[in-house]
Amino acid sequence: MTVPLSLCRCVLSALVATHVTCFSAVARREYVVNAWSTSFYKPRAEVGALGMINQESVFFKSKWAISALHDGFLSQLVEVDGETSEITSFYLCHHRNSFFYEVVSREHGTVTIFEYGLSTKHRAMVREFQDLVPSRALGCVDQLLLRASQSSLLALSLQTGATSILRHYSTGEDALVIDSLTVGYAADVAARAEIYAVAPRNRTVLRLHLADDGGGLSAKFEELLPGGIGADGPLADASAHEPHSVLWSRGKVLFVDGCSLRELDGGHVRTLLGHPQHCSEPASESLHAVPWASQISRIHAVAAAADATAVGAVLLATGAEVLQVVVQGDSSCGTHSADAECTAQHGCGWAEGETTEQRACFSCSGLESWAQRQNHGDPCDLEGSHTAGTRYSLAGCGCSAPTPAPAPAPPDPAGDDDAARVQTVLAVLIIIAAAFAALLLYRRSRRAAAMREIYGVDTAEFHTFTDSSDHIR
Repeated sequence: MTVPLSLCRCVLSALVATHVTCFSAVARREYVVNAWSTSFYKPRAEVGALGMINQESVFFKSKWAISALHDGFLSQLVEVDGETSEITSFYLCHHRNSFFYEVVSREHGTVTIFEYGLSTKHRAMVREFQDLVPSRALGCVDQLLLRASQSSLLALSLQTGATSILRHYSTGEDALVIDSLTVGYAADVAARAEIYAVAPRNRTVLRLHLADDGGGLSAKFEELLPGGIGADGPLADASAHEPHSVLWSRGKVLFVDGCSLRELDGGHVRTLLGHPQHCSEPASESLHAVPWASQISRIHAVAAAADATAVGAVLLATGAEVLQVVVQGDSSCGTHSADAECTAQHGCGWAEGETTEQRACFSCSGLESWAQRQNHGDPCDLEGSHTAGTRYSLAGCGCSAPTPAPAPAPPDPAGDDDAARVQTVLAVLIIIAAAFAALLLYRRSRRAAAMREIYGVDTAEFHTFTDSSDHIR
């Protein structure tokens, strides 16, 4: 049978394409080794959105209330009637020291945006709309409030109340609908601010540029990170897998991708926590000293501390709790790529996972801070251990390997002989005692037989007579 050459070429091409597809399905991963994740808070209600000024002042949004966690105490700031209204969107505006939120009234068919001043404890209505599609995201820049919905992207002037339509989504353009907004340098003029967004249906991270062309505001959209397998690395090679939230923090763009938190900094994408495609159940979440070993569930909300704070903390609301991720500055430990050279430097520890991308040389001070916040105990307990598929080498942190348990002593031949002799003596004594007991029983049975032969009975009666002095004369 002769096979046509064209068919061979087609089969070969299919095999090559299959091989390339399988190979490309493995996403490159680069972890930030100085990112430490710990438990922060366990809310009673589901968290729909987060806001954060610093580690002592955090805001939670649910469907019917907005609460503030300050110095460990939770207080309710805003509440709506859950039977007739719902809070759809929330955004903390650092440069205005306030937050915006949108309320949808099912009873009256209205959408109302409010601003709540954190210093005045007073709320003011920004704008009310009739029969408008509820928003998906809010964002503030300069004196503008950005509002993204299923149908449009609007810019509301907080000074004049004017509304500018930046983009209206027609049929077939719903893939570009924005679900999350964040603004860098929000206090600057709108044209110089850095605005980022996420279009989940298109699986892309976008960058927006605002401009005033004289006839009103306009927006230009630019694809920053395309959809793909969620690979890390340079922007030319990186991609997003399932992005649904974006966040600006200290000159970096952070975005939630599946069950991971990733960062885009200087044209390079890395992973801070988790994995885009590996999600755990809320009850099975676990946090470890290195980001690849931690397992988290889906992330519902994210927030970052204000740029003016000393610690650049980030909060994540998962299905189980609110987590805190703190990224420390780069140290000299990060330059080492092998266990021996890492632990040879004082103040550096080494962690090694199951793959080549899971290698980290980190500062011991960061590990100590993580263990203290996580209530882990002594970080030296990790020395030489294999936890969540990761081996730790902490000799550079002053930790010594745990002393192995002493091996059981070999059996002593002399001791065995003594034990055998004791057992033999005990056995002889038991035999002698049994023989003596048998002899006593035998003699007793012989006496009983003699009595039966003489008296015909097994027993004898004896009578005792006592002389009385009255019968003596």
